[in-house]
Amino acid sequence: RVRLVLSLELMGKHSNMIFYDEVQGVILAVAHGVSEIMSSHRELAAGLPYAPPPRPTGKRLLSEMTLDDFTELWRQKPETESGSHFLNVNLAGFGQKMLEDALTIATDPKALYQTLNRLENGQDLRPAISPDAERFTLVNPTPDWRRQENVNALVGNYFIGHLQQTRMRRRREQLALLLEQQEKKLKRREKELVPIADTEIEALQATGDRLLAAFSAREIPTHPPAGKGTITVSRYEDGEPWAIEIDPTRTWVENAQIYYRRAQKAKARKAIYQQMADSLNAEKEYLFDLKLLVSQADTLADLNAIEADMTEAGFARKAGN
Repeated sequence: RVRLVLSLELMGKHSNMIFYDEVQGVILAVAHGVSEIMSSHRELAAGLPYAPPPRPTGKRLLSEMTLDDFTELWRQKPETESGSHFLNVNLAGFGQKMLEDALTIATDPKALYQTLNRLENGQDLRPAISPDAERFTLVNPTPDWRRQENVNALVGNYFIGHLQQTRMRRRREQLALLLEQQEKKLKRREKELVPIADTEIEALQATGDRLLAAFSAREIPTHPPAGKGTITVSRYEDGEPWAIEIDPTRTWVENAQIYYRRAQKAKARKAIYQQMADSLNAEKEYLFDLKLLVSQADTLADLNAIEADMTEAGFARKAGN
């Protein structure tokens, strides 16, 4: 004879799912294996004997208590402590939220004992999920809660929903991190850009013009003085002396041409800078749009589509790379 049981243990970070043979008392499969190194209380692996989770220290099972026992326990509750917290500390098998729900329909010890007994025995259950899908209940749901056909349906719908939300959150965080990294790269590239001011180009052009003008007006010698790296002329604007760097081995026209070429190169650099700055600004705007889309995505399909756009734009690696 074989009786197979799938046990879903909902215990916070220790939650697990175990498939075992109830007749033989042997584990057939386990979602999360637990070695003796990981836990000194309970080892979980295929082939090992199955044992239920150890009871929390200081807690009692309701099934082991009589009505008198429960009434006496309830009498010990401090006035300043909530009933759900007090029972959660002293009873095993009930979460605090479930106890809160039970207390909405029964407050005196006898009625509460009977309500919790029915819960423990799986009787008169009214499984439902809250409108925001953040909570479930087995008793006394309000009209706006989504009723479930049975507990299995509740477990499936509630935890599948939360699994999808968890996947969504993780995917959203992954994409947000990629976009944040890309944003840092853009900021580094932006810092590396050196702008070229119009005044720099104008100054180079004006220097070449002044050299030619001085040469034409014979303000300076016919040939650059040997061994001198500068020539002084007066500024047109204010008449102040202006020392201009020159190459004494070249003619005045050639020296002027050097300044003109430097002005042309500065113009070219400025054009390249403007192109790169425009490209960076476009990337920053696109990045902002992607961050907004990631934050507003409703489904995994939406996030996957955004990731495809990011990959095409070079913001994320292609699968397998």
